[in-house]
Amino acid sequence: MTAASGIRCPGVLLAVTLACGLVACTGTPTSSAPPTAATRAAGSGEPSASAIPSATSRTTSRPPLPTAPSPSSLPSAAPVQLTPVSSSPGDLGRIDIRDGSPLTKRVKVRLPAASGYTVTAGCVGRAGTLLRWSVLGTSDAHAGFLFGSTTPCNGAFVTDAAMANIDETTPARLEVSLDPGGQAATVVLRPAPTEPHL
Repeated sequence: MTAASGIRCPGVLLAVTLACGLVACTGTPTSSAPPTAATRAAGSGEPSASAIPSATSRTTSRPPLPTAPSPSSLPSAAPVQLTPVSSSPGDLGRIDIRDGSPLTKRVKVRLPAASGYTVTAGCVGRAGTLLRWSVLGTSDAHAGFLFGSTTPCNGAFVTDAAMANIDETTPARLEVSLDPGGQAATVVLRPAPTEPHL
């Protein structure tokens, strides 16, 4: 048994020595795993898959959608202009307000003896702006409010018929008041047209 054991040991030592020498000459043992796609691309000079742009990255940019104007950029005044109204010798009184100043005006008038009168009024301004006009008697016989009305500032003229039983020529006052935001107004007081006798 001792002789057989002495013969086997030199063979084992030789095998270990050859294995160590092989590792020392070649370095670490090489792996037998197949090369990856990145390794193949690097070796062949072709771009790797990560360097190739994908189809989703080639989207075209779209122009921005138009946005609605903000409330602060909306026009603050009505885009219409006040139509000029011509005066006539038969007018009893007239008031014009331009450029929003002043907002209240008064003028003295004399009402002839009659039972009817007409007032033509119109104004422009911001939406919701109103024009108020009134005729007030200034005599003892006819003192205070006689007739009046309110007109929206939309650029349209409205002619109102007013009834007031005036027995004799009476002093009075035509008064016009424009809401803040009004730009222009015209009010004309006239006697009612007389109907021709049949």
